[in-house]
Amino acid sequence: MTATFTKARVAAPGKVGSVPQEYSAELVRTFISEGVLKFGRAACAGSSGEHAKVFSGAGCSFAGVPLISYDAAGVNTYDSVAKTIGQYEDKDVAGLMQVGFCTVFVEDAVTEQTDVRVRHTQEAATAGWQAIELDTAIVGSAVPEIPAETYDLDVTVDGGSLHQLAFALVATDDWDGVAAKIQTALRTATGSTEVVAVVDGALRVTSASSGDSSTILIAPGTAGSSGGDFVAAIQTLSTTGSQAVSSAPTAFVGATVPGLAGL
Repeated sequence: MTATFTKARVAAPGKVGSVPQEYSAELVRTFISEGVLKFGRAACAGSSGEHAKVFSGAGCSFAGVPLISYDAAGVNTYDSVAKTIGQYEDKDVAGLMQVGFCTVFVEDAVTEQTDVRVRHTQEAATAGWQAIELDTAIVGSAVPEIPAETYDLDVTVDGGSLHQLAFALVATDDWDGVAAKIQTALRTATGSTEVVAVVDGALRVTSASSGDSSTILIAPGTAGSSGGDFVAAIQTLSTTGSQAVSSAPTAFVGATVPGLAGL
C-alpha cells in the first residue's frame, strides 16, 4: 500500500495524530476500536464495517489514521518514541482521517514526494467471540432471579455444526453461575474448551480456537426444553424490568492482530 504527498510543502511538525491548522479534514469517519489504536498510526478495517484495528497483514484494507481525541480511554498514555499523547483503547469510538492532512508516525526518514508504506507485523492470532447484551450492564455476582427451568441456547462454533444447548438454572444462580452452566453445556457439545463469562457487562461466548476461522454465532434456543429460549427468557427479568437483548449481538472474528488480547 502506497501513499504519496500531494502538497509542495509539509506542514510544521505537531503531535502525532493532530491536524495542522492550515489544513481541514476532508473526510473523517468514526469506527469502534478493535484493540489498541495509537494516534497517528495507520489502521485497517476490522471484523465489520464499524470496526478498525491495527494492520496485521498485507491483505488488510486501509481505514484511515487515528486522530488525537481527548475522549480516548488511553489519552494519558505517553509514548516517548512515537511522541504520542495516547491511544484509543478497545471499544473506544475512534475518529480516523481517511482523506486529508494530519501528523503521522513514521519509522524511517522521508522527504516530500516520497512514497510511504504501511508496515505491519504478524503476532499471535486471537479468538472469535459473541456476546449477549442487556440494556443495563450484566454484573457477574448479581442474581437475575431467572425462574428455575431448563433453558435453550443455540451456538455455532468456528462455522461448524449448530449446537442446541440445554442447561438447568435455579433461582439463586448469579450471572457467573449462569455463564458457568452455559459453558459446561457448550463444552460437552463440542468436546472443546470454549469460555463463557461475564465480560464488559455482557455474557460473552469465546471460541477455543484462534485465527480467521475462529467465530461464535449465538441464536435463540431451539432444543425444546421447558424454559424455552434463554434469550427470550432474560428479556423479562423481574429484577431489571423489561430488557432488550441486542438483536445483533457483538461478534468478532479471530484474526492475526498485534496488540489485541481476548478478542
